[in-house]
Amino acid sequence: MRPRAAQAYFDAIDGKTAQLFALACRVGAMQANRESGRQDSRQEDREEALAGFGWQFGYAYQLRDDILDLTSTAEELGKPVNTDLSEGVYTLPVIRAASRDRDLGRLLGRFTGIDQASISTVHLWFKRLRVFATWLRHRGIDRLYEVNDRDLDLYLDHVRSIQANTGTRRQLFSAVRAVWAYAPYLPPECRMPVAEPWQGRSPGELTEDIQTGRGNKTARIAVDTMIPLLDWAPADR
Repeated sequence: MRPRAAQAYFDAIDGKTAQLFALACRVGAMQANRESGRQDSRQEDREEALAGFGWQFGYAYQLRDDILDLTSTAEELGKPVNTDLSEGVYTLPVIRAASRDRDLGRLLGRFTGIDQASISTVHLWFKRLRVFATWLRHRGIDRLYEVNDRDLDLYLDHVRSIQANTGTRRQLFSAVRAVWAYAPYLPPECRMPVAEPWQGRSPGELTEDIQTGRGNKTARIAVDTMIPLLDWAPADR
């Protein structure tokens, strides 16, 4: 198993939830400064301080949400649980647990979420596998036992190039991984002769294109852009 490293997980939080919260707090600070009429040398410092708070808050929020995804029920959260794990996305609790238990790591590497897939998930796999099958036919490949690592790498490039959201791309990779995981139960001609698709990288890792570093690096919004936005958004919204 090669789960995404803890640093990659932190980078994903930085580029997603933390930056979103930081931006929301920065906009709030800009609105407050504008409405108060204060224009002083500390204005930017106040914006940076609130953006930093938002970044930390978003960071903590995502960590807590990932823990609750594993420890709570759907009734308690009011939304489906274990969704990250079932899609091959390893959050920090899973990364830490797998690093301490090699047997767990090997189990996750092959059957994460696959052995407990719902009927709707299996149906979705079949839909996504049609994309893979069509791509293979265009390359002159008629049997799964003819697929090698090079073919999978080319399919990876193909999926990354198509117009699709991250969720759909993740599903396309999950479907291929499911066929590989179920190989022992399939006829020989339906087994891909690869050690593990994409060298063990999860569908979540394969779809992550964000390259960010840790820390509060929220991009500044140009004044010419922000002023019309603030005019549009009255204080009582």
